[in-house]
Amino acid sequence: MSLLLLQDIFELKCLVKNIDIRLNCRIENGVKQLLALVTNDGDIILYYNYGELPSVFKRIPWFTESSKIIQAVCFDPTATWLLVVCFDASLYIIPALSLVDKKH
Repeated sequence: MSLLLLQDIFELKCLVKNIDIRLNCRIENGVKQLLALVTNDGDIILYYNYGELPSVFKRIPWFTESSKIIQAVCFDPTATWLLVVCFDASLYIIPALSLVDKKH
């Protein structure tokens, strides 16, 4: 294939800049996709894509106490909830889908 043909396939686009990512998780369920990024500042950033609709970003400020530092994150299989485990062994269940898509 020529280089010109390859250039027409896709275009790289920067979505966010200057964030220090510490953890991440992603899930895809049908046409919806969710990505959670945990920054070194402790915030959670949700990125949501549903088919051809415009993408949605949502920032969730997190606790500042050292015992609440996020250690692990994952989505449930339905891509509805984000489970967050902290340093003090506490578990938080965040309604991620409803935060980025008001129809759910």
